[in-house]
Amino acid sequence: GGLNGPERLVLAFIEVDRGLANNRKAEVRQGDHFITISVGCTPIRPSDADHWWALSTNAVAFKLDGGVQNALSRVPPASNWRSFDPIEYEIERLDQAKRVLEQIARFHDMALASFPANMAADVIAYLDAVRLDHETAARKREGKRPTLRPTMRLEELHLEWVQARSPSAQSAAEVMATVRDFVEYFGDIPVGEIEQGDLVAFGEALTRLPAKMSRSDRALPFTAQVEKFQNADGPFLTGTTVKKRVGCLQWLLSFAKQKSWISHNVGQNIVIETSSCSPSIRKRAFLEEEIASLFGSALFTGPESWTVDRTAVSSSSMYWICLLALTSGARLEEIGQCLISDVIDDRGIYIEITDYVEHKDSGRQKSVKNDGSRRIIPVHSLVLDIGFLDYVQALREAGHTTLFPELNKNVYGKRTQAASQKINRYIDRHATSDRRATLHSLRHNFKAFGDDKDVSERVIDQICGHAPITPGRRYGWRSSARILKGQLERISFDCVDWTKIRLAAQRIDWNTVAMALHRAELPEQRAA
Repeated sequence: GGLNGPERLVLAFIEVDRGLANNRKAEVRQGDHFITISVGCTPIRPSDADHWWALSTNAVAFKLDGGVQNALSRVPPASNWRSFDPIEYEIERLDQAKRVLEQIARFHDMALASFPANMAADVIAYLDAVRLDHETAARKREGKRPTLRPTMRLEELHLEWVQARSPSAQSAAEVMATVRDFVEYFGDIPVGEIEQGDLVAFGEALTRLPAKMSRSDRALPFTAQVEKFQNADGPFLTGTTVKKRVGCLQWLLSFAKQKSWISHNVGQNIVIETSSCSPSIRKRAFLEEEIASLFGSALFTGPESWTVDRTAVSSSSMYWICLLALTSGARLEEIGQCLISDVIDDRGIYIEITDYVEHKDSGRQKSVKNDGSRRIIPVHSLVLDIGFLDYVQALREAGHTTLFPELNKNVYGKRTQAASQKINRYIDRHATSDRRATLHSLRHNFKAFGDDKDVSERVIDQICGHAPITPGRRYGWRSSARILKGQLERISFDCVDWTKIRLAAQRIDWNTVAMALHRAELPEQRAA
């Protein structure tokens, strides 16, 4: 007729809770100082050893005992044991554990002294770890556990990754291309069977591929490419490219591990040796004489040579893109996707770099590199003096909605791929053939020119889109933008002959240019 195991455990927690509560410490003033005393905190004192034993051996007495029922109704058993700090109440907890040991010894008809000296500590550890039924029921109910999916294939994993992460079209395509090369090289093995050595071997195979391949070579299966170029002399793919392509597989495996679809991530802690690869090409800034040569060329001083009508990238677009890139440090795609509505006149002319598109411009999606890229950039007075606002007004009157109407999106949604190629070829002819110097190099020059004029790094970063824009700064953008405008005007770009450009611009009829520009077709228009 005694208690079963769960009931004995409940009784034990009731008793140790009472014992702790009735030994709660309190500080009281005694004269000029405080002393610590024990304060009884429960109406019923802990049972003595005999009463505890009587309750544990008689289930009826346990259920009828007023002290037990009072404890069960007032505070769930184990509440004090869980809440009393184990360090502050170390001695008190040890005393209660010895009380439990006394009952255990009695149950086994053993002498308490026959137990090991550290057994009270084991009782404490047990009471800390064990959970009563009401504690387990009170836990937050767990959702359905994800199931392992080690048999899924890489292409299936890629589809899941795209749906969950919503990467850009270009990123999704790059990862998919790597997946297909890996599958072609190793076979369509389940993700659960991919080994770390497979990723390393794939990376080593990439290091033997040439940096440039003909269109027919690029169309070959990956295995055929590796075999064809295994004895090539180089230059090979850059280390950055190799690591990026292996990284595509690492992203997918990491995603699978996060979803608990695989038991471990073999993509972690992989080192790809890239000594056989060509070194990564780091962009450099233009020399000042190269900038002078570029902006002294016919594109800027001889508008009579412009080509405008029905061309993929007009001379007028190249003209303004280069000038804005030089005087604002903006990225090419940021400039190329701008709408006319992004040009703001508010006691100064600014361009808003954003992915926001008004309803009237629906179908003209835009993107930014990151949150910090959303910003207002002031237009330099040098660009305004040339006639930038006349160009914008001419576009508006011609019915255009974008600053560069003829720029079409590529398959990845980028508008400036063709412009980048055409402008960089122009740079090769008129500034420098050094492939480290591209249109993007003007971004480096902008920061250098700002440093030369003691413009603060914070201001330069904000104009370039490197500094995060806080909500507070967005609310007060007008005052902030005017400060940026004043700082920008300190940069004079003296290596450029602005007088010659200004005189040449006076010969341009922007209305004629705007009318000649054809509009880039929307996808649905191209389909039709």
